[in-house]
Amino acid sequence: MKKALIIGHTGQDGYYLTKFLNSLSYQVIGVSSKEIYTNFDITLPDKFDLQNKKVLYTFLDLIEADEIYYLAAFHQSSSDEVIDDGWLFDKSFEINTHAYINILQWIAEKKAQTKIFYAASSHVFGSPDHCPQTEETPLNPTNIYGISKVSSIHASAYYSKVHNVFASCGILYNHESPRRGDKFVTQKIIKNAIAIKKGSINSLVLGDLTAAIDWGYAPDYVEAFHAILQAPKPTNYIVATNQLNTVQRFVDITFKYLDLDPMQYVYQNSNIITKKLNNNLCGNNSKLITDTGWKPKVSFEEMIHLMIEAAL
Repeated sequence: MKKALIIGHTGQDGYYLTKFLNSLSYQVIGVSSKEIYTNFDITLPDKFDLQNKKVLYTFLDLIEADEIYYLAAFHQSSSDEVIDDGWLFDKSFEINTHAYINILQWIAEKKAQTKIFYAASSHVFGSPDHCPQTEETPLNPTNIYGISKVSSIHASAYYSKVHNVFASCGILYNHESPRRGDKFVTQKIIKNAIAIKKGSINSLVLGDLTAAIDWGYAPDYVEAFHAILQAPKPTNYIVATNQLNTVQRFVDITFKYLDLDPMQYVYQNSNIITKKLNNNLCGNNSKLITDTGWKPKVSFEEMIHLMIEAAL
């Protein structure tokens, strides 16, 4: 029976990955800033601290996981208030890079057979001049989040080459589910549309209806995480749908499902956007499909319907 450690198990991806690994009869340990989770009988330390190497190493020594999924991340959304760049660099590298490297170093020092998956992001490509992107597209981040993620991609390659660590990165494009946080535009659209349907509000204001996004379904994507660690060798994979959809189409599908006319309720105000969105981020998933057999199961429209039903 395989044993997996999920770092960041209470987030959207962690939640669905925990469910998926449970279905495969894995022994699962999940850790986050909120709690520690297990589905089997094991006595764990009271503390888990990614930044404290002694505490972290004690925890990893005890677990001896076959697979580690590093999903923890610090990210600023397009609707968040503007944060000081110096603080944002510190926080982003603390969670997105330094803590991850601590785990790579543990695997290297122990010469463990542990495989590790790192959740990277399409932001590593910045503003690419071609679409869709592949694993060969140059890494050229234009924001702090992307810079920190690129650093961990390079760290993964270094530890794989120099220390023979099985470290693979998934370059994840946007993925949604009923577990998506309320600050994201998808949930904003759905929950406000439901409120309009109930008569509690009479309008929805969005920043850019023309924004085009490669949106996938989170439960599909966590299956890709697992598939990537079953590949014969460590490498990077794009996890995406290879399809762009606009915010306007998301709105139209949502309002149609609720028997509403978006023209009567939805307005655009670009002033509410605090950072520029990239309309050219679309991922070519062919390498992942060829190497692992993974492919998305839930369509864009089906995903929205599932999210609406959950919200209702």
